[in-house]
Amino acid sequence: FIAVFSALFGRRNNNVAEKHRIAVLIPFVGKGPESIPSYFPLFSTSASGSARLVDFFIIHNGAFEHYYYDLPSNVFLINLESTEAMVKHYLLRILDGVGPDEFALESRDLLVEILTKYLDHHPYLLVEFKPALGHIFSEFLDGYSHWAYSDLDIVFGDIPRWMDDNDELINYDIVTYGFGDSDRAYLRGQWTVHRNDAIVINQLWRSCTYLSRLDDRFAKVLRGEEKLNFESAEACYSVQVLLKNHEKIRTKIAVKAFTDVHKYDSAYTHGVYLAMGHKGNYSILYKQKKDQGGNQDVTTLDPYWFENSNYQKQPIQVDSGPITQARWRKDPSANCMYWVREIYRSKLCIEGVTSQHTIVMTRNQKLTKQTHEVQNIPQGIDSAPFFHFQEWKRAYRHSQIAVIDGNSRYQGGGGTWILIEEGVIPSPTKLTGGHITSISPLGLESWNTWHISDRSSLPPHPYCLISGKQPSPLLGAECRWVVSWRMTAAVQIISSAPGWNSVDETEDVTLILTLQLNSSQTTVESLIRVALTNIKAWGRRQPCVLVIFLRGDNDDETKEAAIIIVDLLHEEVHEKCLVALITRTTKDVVSRRALLNMAMDAAPTRWMVIGVELERGLVLSKEASFFCRRRAQIHENSRGQVLILPQFAITKHVHYKNHVSSLTLSDLLRFQAESSVVTQDSIDEVEIGNCEDASEKSAILESVNSLWWGLTRDELDGLDMTEDNEYLARLARITEKIEVSFMDQMSSINDEDERGTLVFNEFPILMVDNIGPQGNILTHLLVREVEELIGKKCYNGLRLSQLATLGYSIYVLPGAFAASSHTSRLAGYKEDNDEGRRCERCINQEVMMDIFKKIVEDEINRVSKAAVVFLEAL
Repeated sequence: FIAVFSALFGRRNNNVAEKHRIAVLIPFVGKGPESIPSYFPLFSTSASGSARLVDFFIIHNGAFEHYYYDLPSNVFLINLESTEAMVKHYLLRILDGVGPDEFALESRDLLVEILTKYLDHHPYLLVEFKPALGHIFSEFLDGYSHWAYSDLDIVFGDIPRWMDDNDELINYDIVTYGFGDSDRAYLRGQWTVHRNDAIVINQLWRSCTYLSRLDDRFAKVLRGEEKLNFESAEACYSVQVLLKNHEKIRTKIAVKAFTDVHKYDSAYTHGVYLAMGHKGNYSILYKQKKDQGGNQDVTTLDPYWFENSNYQKQPIQVDSGPITQARWRKDPSANCMYWVREIYRSKLCIEGVTSQHTIVMTRNQKLTKQTHEVQNIPQGIDSAPFFHFQEWKRAYRHSQIAVIDGNSRYQGGGGTWILIEEGVIPSPTKLTGGHITSISPLGLESWNTWHISDRSSLPPHPYCLISGKQPSPLLGAECRWVVSWRMTAAVQIISSAPGWNSVDETEDVTLILTLQLNSSQTTVESLIRVALTNIKAWGRRQPCVLVIFLRGDNDDETKEAAIIIVDLLHEEVHEKCLVALITRTTKDVVSRRALLNMAMDAAPTRWMVIGVELERGLVLSKEASFFCRRRAQIHENSRGQVLILPQFAITKHVHYKNHVSSLTLSDLLRFQAESSVVTQDSIDEVEIGNCEDASEKSAILESVNSLWWGLTRDELDGLDMTEDNEYLARLARITEKIEVSFMDQMSSINDEDERGTLVFNEFPILMVDNIGPQGNILTHLLVREVEELIGKKCYNGLRLSQLATLGYSIYVLPGAFAASSHTSRLAGYKEDNDEGRRCERCINQEVMMDIFKKIVEDEINRVSKAAVVFLEAL
């Protein structure tokens, strides 16, 4: 720990400003990587923009140990390895003024034990310690002029400009930022900065006995004299600082922050913009003013308007009005702070102030107020040093934030994003700034298998394999098991794809495969054969990614099955296939969509084929690889293409061979002539019976299949219809109808008859372009599979509908298809394969259906808003 700490500070000193520097202290307790907020990349990316002045210390109990994202130079993860270590060696420093004879409990060890269990079950209560963090973590503050407390549900703008403009670090001992509620004079938990004074300022918390006599507080609870109630640090501490005659302390409460607590705010109608400078060394937050009139529209701003000299050199917020006296409300029934203990609710209320007032407690104990104004910001635009998204965070998931991960892809840094209630989308300014350095999801200019040992070449993203319902009253999904490519203990690399160093990122196409196995199944080997048959059909020339999840009822059975899998794959997988195996002793079914995201993110090419359901016995045709690569070459200079590959099933009475094999196009035509071909979504009724709630066949899929058959026959007949205008016009109308039909699904999600995307009885097989139709947008970041949706029929058409809404061209790929035979389907149609049950739409739908619908609504709204923004930009 000492060596790491020394290295950390050696790195930090390179950035220290000559006069001032702030250390932001944020303790964090979690049960593992699942506990890390999905929005943490948003926090850390925005924090980098304040590196000129601010360092952020996330001091954790080991929860971030497997966090693999690259962090900015001013964000540090300090691993204390356990909650007990955090309590024992740091938090209980608040009791260093309590002598052995005064200690209210049997021993300090008992308090360590109690508080450790308490924080492990209720980690949010760490906020109670905020006022004392400067004392608790004093060794982190060496060389810092100031320290602060804050939260992770914050997006930061240009903190240095907002603090330096008014010389706040010189003229005040404590500075806190609010969002306009100036009638409540309290020190905000989101951002309060202290002068680093170990003797006076850092000890102001001691009068709050809920901290300084924590031993007595817990002793009373153990004796049954009191309940252990939450203590807001914003109450007692604010009273001590502002009302207890600290004559040498000057405090400022400024109105500078954005928040999402007001539904009428422009954050809900226009979003909040986070923009990074060209060099990525500073950031800015801005949004549309609610009533901008005829002034600047936020969507038409120059991408780097904030880099001009006027903004850089002139103050942003300046005090403008006369300084007048402010008055405390004397009404004991006042309740301006409803969330704190009753004894404090009326103590910090102020009369006669508006949202434009800055409040100052002077060193001679005078309470003053003064109006302010913002300048050097484009008319009609608001800016702030940070945005507190305390409401939006409740529904944020990894896939909603993913676009922020792509910042490193843009040459020269920079970039702009729009934060909305449903996540993050790239802004129109992002579309015009810079170009992408790599167009594949993996984003490598070259592949070196040597890196497999430390996984540094593989994606850092977390994937939520198991999720459940959040504790009431929240309506949302909670991730319960996360894996990452870089977790060596959880993810075994069976084949490291040494042949990827010869992959053509533009012309080659990556086959994406996933497979879920149960170690108790008798068909483990058969399903592996289905996977290997697809890899063989794809050929040795083009890359593939296969991610396998193996679950078992006990460790021995799981290990035995894993050995069989590894042996089979080692023998037959070629050098251009990356294969990973994830094992877990559990009865839970994991998310296939999470496995798909995991495999997709590792694709080394621009184009991918995704969606082949191995568990249903589907095998790509022998010519599919050729047709896919040819199409990638044709569309090299176009973008935003999605091509559908149809899925067929050869009926039971056709016994072509006794093993799993790949069909040719000629085979398919022959079987169709014999009336032995049905669509894949119909074979269930033929072989395992109809479901009680079976819905009508999807008209969209029927149109897609009909178009595919027509175009495929034209190609086989050698017809050149490129000069036939009538034919081309008819084809355009059919294609447009299909695209519009998919877009219409976005509005029919919640229909009572639950048609459309809910009941696609097959998961679409798509050849997807990773370059979107609008500017430099990467498909795998903007439109991901929704990992929380688990089940074979659970909103299967959602992603395709989202792509259509965003302007992707939806078409079919003539000649390429996938098909299953009776032999190949036998591997997947087993009762113990939960994901194979065709009649269950979504797993745990009785418990989770409301959550599923809310997630889908958020996905619809996020993509729809992105589509509107892109169209406005064009």
